[in-house]
Amino acid sequence: MDRNDSHEHHHSHNHHEHEQVGHVHLPEDRISISTHEESIIAVFKSHIAAPYQEAVGIVGRGMKNVAEEVVENGGIIGHIKSFVIAEGERCMISISDAGTEAQEKHIPGESANFELVVIVFHVDEDTLRGIIHSIFPE
Repeated sequence: MDRNDSHEHHHSHNHHEHEQVGHVHLPEDRISISTHEESIIAVFKSHIAAPYQEAVGIVGRGMKNVAEEVVENGGIIGHIKSFVIAEGERCMISISDAGTEAQEKHIPGESANFELVVIVFHVDEDTLRGIIHSIFPE
């Protein structure tokens, strides 16, 4: 085995240990933090008591604020992504006569759930956690 083979094996071993050791999950604040090489990855799940379109706007503005705060704290944005799901949206479909088309009445949901994933570099875990909490208070 030459020196390069030994280094590659050692690097692979440390990488695996780093992923296991770097993972911290604190369910009480709904933020899961993990590390991968030099990046910090935060996953945040929450609920917004607002109609879907309003919730989408709130999350979008919040994501922009997270990005600005990360940069202000000397960090570099890797990626910020969110998925918003409407909760409670319903549709009533009715027919009052055999000769008429079905009528639909859509009833919008009054809340939404979302998941936010933030991948950054050069920001420590506590700072990232604080940024997310300040922008998306629970």
